[in-house]
Amino acid sequence: MKNAMLKNAFSEIRKSKSRFFSIFGIIAIGTGFFSGLLASAPAMRDTADAYYDNANLMDFRLVSTYGFDDNDIRALEEIDGINIYPGYFADALVGAKGSEKVARVFSLDKMGENNAHSAIWLTEGRMPENENECLLDACRLVGEYKIGDKITLRGDGDGDLTDTLRITEYEIVGRFNTPMYISDTERGNSTIGTGTVSMVVYIPKENFKTEVYTQVFVTSDDLLEKDSYSDEYEILRDRITDKLESTARIRENDRLLEIKNE
Repeated sequence: MKNAMLKNAFSEIRKSKSRFFSIFGIIAIGTGFFSGLLASAPAMRDTADAYYDNANLMDFRLVSTYGFDDNDIRALEEIDGINIYPGYFADALVGAKGSEKVARVFSLDKMGENNAHSAIWLTEGRMPENENECLLDACRLVGEYKIGDKITLRGDGDGDLTDTLRITEYEIVGRFNTPMYISDTERGNSTIGTGTVSMVVYIPKENFKTEVYTQVFVTSDDLLEKDSYSDEYEILRDRITDKLESTARIRENDRLLEIKNE
């Protein structure tokens, strides 16, 4: 019975070879395409994870309305398994009034050097070597600026940021990409200007005048060994989050007492 069915099948194939091979080709292409789709997602995750690891992308970014004083930093340093990088950031307006853009201004850890965390990838130019030099985001939203141009940072309304920055006029010496921002257009929200951040600027850390740090980046060597998209990463990240939140609650109470006493 089976032999008869096979003979009949092969006989039909011989009679309509072109139709058979057309159907066979369609099925083969569809199978290959589907297999490619299944493999593309893991490959993209692996590529992204390698990119994050090479840049030592921060695992946490801590911000506080009180800022972070030396006691806060010491408390964070006592948490096992993390590395901390205190720094500064501020939002500023750039450009002529009526067409200004909101810039998020971050501090470079050391003048002339890349950050030890969330490394910057220069697309052109060089790192700032003088206090009046800066790096500018390479996203297409700020394509009108080029190396050698000067920008002036100012506050919302008539503010001039002199309480925050020692220097407000900078020469662009480099353009960069950063793993902190994957999208070419999304840079976050702000409380000034249009409410949307359009560019990211890096300036020397020494130019910030605030008495306390305004942000702390946190990385973990243990998390670095995990796949960023794995369950193991999320479990370990949540454990570290609990430690950070516990420290934050203790320091918040202490800071309130310190502020009241002052």
